[in-house]
Amino acid sequence: MSCAPTKHILLDFEGVVSAERRLDAPNSDRYRVTSVHLPSHGEPFTAVVDDVVIARLNALAQLPGVTIHWLTCVGFHVPRSIAPALGFDDFPNSVHTSDVPGQDGWPATNFAAASWWKAVAARRHLAEADSVLWVDDHINAALRHSMDMPMPSVPVATGERSWWDFDDADDGYTGNESLSSIVPSSYEGLTLEDLDAMEDWAVNGTLVRRDADPAFSRA
Repeated sequence: MSCAPTKHILLDFEGVVSAERRLDAPNSDRYRVTSVHLPSHGEPFTAVVDDVVIARLNALAQLPGVTIHWLTCVGFHVPRSIAPALGFDDFPNSVHTSDVPGQDGWPATNFAAASWWKAVAARRHLAEADSVLWVDDHINAALRHSMDMPMPSVPVATGERSWWDFDDADDGYTGNESLSSIVPSSYEGLTLEDLDAMEDWAVNGTLVRRDADPAFSRA
């Protein structure tokens, strides 16, 4: 009896699950705001989420061979406090990071380098799984090259993507086909089209290389 291929989804939180937008902006009907008390903090954590996204991610984690791992600077607060309060199932933090990465003692973030702690974690997951899908709003063109990661098949205009993501002119780049990526717009977070692509990757093994929707408006 053959086993299903192992597939790891590395999921950021802020700018991916929780959109960085105002609810008085146009096209905000699908979002809700939830404040979650964190035991070690005086101020609650505020998340802007879409319940359809949460339900589909929970369903995705039930597919054979698929495991979702949190890979986020919010650290242990996500699986311990925030995700359960929002309705997520029990996704673990990636074992290849500390509880609160990016805090004292960590080097300055370099989103373009393979030495970024998230990039190091992604490489370690690649050594453990048959394929990895990394979902993060900080992934940019330079990081894709340093990770040998596929570029998006259709470049996205600079003004229409996450503000730190530049220059995807090399849309013919092939890269490591075991490592897929989705780069949501920080202001919108995961879209239903992103989730369609994630499900296609999980079920059919289709390579994913999605950037922020070029039709998205920051208004």
